[in-house]
Amino acid sequence: MTTGSKGKVILVSFEFPPYIGGAGAVAQDYATYLGQQGSVVVLTSTHKDRKKVDEDYEIHSVKSVRKIQPIFFYRKFSTIYDESVTHIILNDAGACLMAALFFSEALKSKSIVFVHGSEDRKLLENQGLLFRLFKVRNRYLSLLRSCQLVIGVSEFLKGKFITKTRFPELANKFLVIRNSVNTEDIKCNHARPAAFNDPSKTILFSASRLVERKGYGNMLKLFREVIQIDDGFVWYIAGDGPYEPILREKIDNYGLNRYVKLLGAIEKEAIWSYYGHADCFWQLSDFQEGLGLVYLEAALCGCPVIGYNEGGIPEVVNNQTGILFNRGESDAIIACLLSKSFKGLNREVVMHTAQSMNQERKHLLLDKIGYKTH
Repeated sequence: MTTGSKGKVILVSFEFPPYIGGAGAVAQDYATYLGQQGSVVVLTSTHKDRKKVDEDYEIHSVKSVRKIQPIFFYRKFSTIYDESVTHIILNDAGACLMAALFFSEALKSKSIVFVHGSEDRKLLENQGLLFRLFKVRNRYLSLLRSCQLVIGVSEFLKGKFITKTRFPELANKFLVIRNSVNTEDIKCNHARPAAFNDPSKTILFSASRLVERKGYGNMLKLFREVIQIDDGFVWYIAGDGPYEPILREKIDNYGLNRYVKLLGAIEKEAIWSYYGHADCFWQLSDFQEGLGLVYLEAALCGCPVIGYNEGGIPEVVNNQTGILFNRGESDAIIACLLSKSFKGLNREVVMHTAQSMNQERKHLLLDKIGYKTH
C-alpha cells in the first residue's frame, strides 16, 4: 500500500527498450516500479521494434535528427509537462543535455539526475564545437547544483563523478542506489534458444548496444586466437547499434562467420533463455562500467561471467559468480577461455550468489521524493 502525495513523474531517457543498454534497462525498471505507485510518463526515442504493451506508464516517443536530438526532446517535453508534474527524472546523458540546455531553474529544481558512468566523457569533457560553443559543461554543473537529487548506481561511480565535477558538495545530494534485476521476469528454464543449435559447442554470449567502446574489436581478436587453437566455440552477440556494420566486416575479414553470430536486438523477456543456456557471458568493455548490470543478469540465470576487475563491476561480480581480469591480461583471458575454467563454477552457486547481491533498493528513491511505502 502506498500513501502520501503523488504527483506526476516524467522520466526522460533517450535510451529505452528495445534498445539494449544499461541505462535503458534502468529506465524501464524505474518506469514500471514508479508506475505502480503513481502517474509516470516516459519520454524516449522512437524505435521501429517497440511494441505497445500494457504497462503502468505511458510512453511518448520522439523522432529526431541525431545531432539536434535535445531540441526535439524538449519540444515534446513541453507538450506533456504541466503543473501536476512534481518530479522529472533525467535518466541518461542525452536527457541531462536537454535539461542543461533548456530547463528553467524551476524545472531544474524538480529534476532527479541519474549518473550511469558516461556523463564525464559526454558532458563534462566533450570538446566538440557545439559543446564548447554552448558551454555544456557549465550548464550541466548548473543543473547538478539546482536539481533535487543525484543518483548513481555504485560507490565507485559516486567517487569518480564527484572527482570529475570538482564539486565535493555534490556528496550531500548524491544517493547510491545500486541497480537490481526484477527476478519475477526471469525464467531461466526456457527452452534452449533455436540459435544455439549445436550442443557440442561451448557457447559464449555477450549482450549490449553495439558501440565501438564496448570492446568488441579487442574481444574479436582474442576470440580469433582461441578459435585457431580450439574451434569448438561459438560466440553469440545480442544487440544493435552503430558499430554493427564494422563488426560484421571484421568478422568476415577474420574468417569467423561460422563462429561469431550476431543476433540483433533481443527483447528483454526473451534474453533470459540465452543467459540460461550459454556456457559463459563475457564482456570486456573499454568503458569503466558504472555497475555492469548485465553481468548480474547473466549470473542470476546461473551463467558464469568474465569481465574486467574495474569500475563498478566488482560490486556485482565475485569469484563465486565469475572471473575478473585486469585490463591488458590478454594471454590470461585466452587461457581461461581455452581451459574453459568458467565451467568449474557451479551454476546453482552462481545463481544463488547473484541473488544475494540483487538487493532491491528502489524504495530509497520513493522515500526521497515523498512516496511512503509500507
